[in-house]
Amino acid sequence: MYKLLLPVLFLALFAVACDSREDLAELPQGSLTVDTEALVAEWHALASAENGDLDIEAAHQIAGQLSRTVGGLDPLFDVMANPESDPLTKVLVVISTTPFITEAHAPMLIELTDAAHEQTTRSCATNLLGQLDDHAPAAARLHELKDQEANYTVRLAAILSLMKQRDAEALEMAPEIWEHPDTTDEQRTQIVYLMPNSRVYDFFDLFKDAAVNPNIEFSARMRAVSVVAQADDPSALPILEQVAREDSSEDIRRLATRGRIAMAERFGEAIEDLEEVDLEDADEAETDAPE
Repeated sequence: MYKLLLPVLFLALFAVACDSREDLAELPQGSLTVDTEALVAEWHALASAENGDLDIEAAHQIAGQLSRTVGGLDPLFDVMANPESDPLTKVLVVISTTPFITEAHAPMLIELTDAAHEQTTRSCATNLLGQLDDHAPAAARLHELKDQEANYTVRLAAILSLMKQRDAEALEMAPEIWEHPDTTDEQRTQIVYLMPNSRVYDFFDLFKDAAVNPNIEFSARMRAVSVVAQADDPSALPILEQVAREDSSEDIRRLATRGRIAMAERFGEAIEDLEEVDLEDADEAETDAPE
């Protein structure tokens, strides 16, 4: 169940987490007196909405207000810790509280990653630990989960959390987790997003794979095609040709076609045996594209 919720978690964090930080940045945590009970009830009302109707920004705003009171986020963490809570509700806790995690939360989060807790609780706590970039106990626990955890879902959450922090060991594990049979395309999408620009060509095969995988999220596919198109490697040519012909997005097909044209100019005879892309169609698509 948790694997199916990862795209919701990941994309929501990228969309609004930074905005929520900025909205409340002027006030130190614990500085406000708020109606905690009313806010928690409002948050639960949001959590009970259907998946497509979740108001992620409103959930962020509520968590931001709660974070300004001492222990204000505790009712949400209690939801995450409860083995009876719905998995989607636990994920919403992560989405809501991510911008407001501090070192004070680390002992509680570390404890929730223990094997005594159920899988979604552990994975959610592991994701939140990844927000503490410079906290030694949090980093130590993430590395322990990365190296020793038997539950692959929890282990993968630790690896992805460390990848967010540009951890060298975690980045080197990208090919292993990419090929793992229990890794989903949603999680591969995260790998595409998380790979630093300075390392993309160290993992070029992953980006070639992502470029032709229709289940990778659109923006991640765009990034993958851009990486492939800029490579000094003729093995990218058939990838670009396939994308130019088959991708469901006109924007991505156009990007791949333009990349192939540029690569043809760089490699010349290297593309003699490849079937030509219909460049007239590509030119028409570019002409018709919205400004």
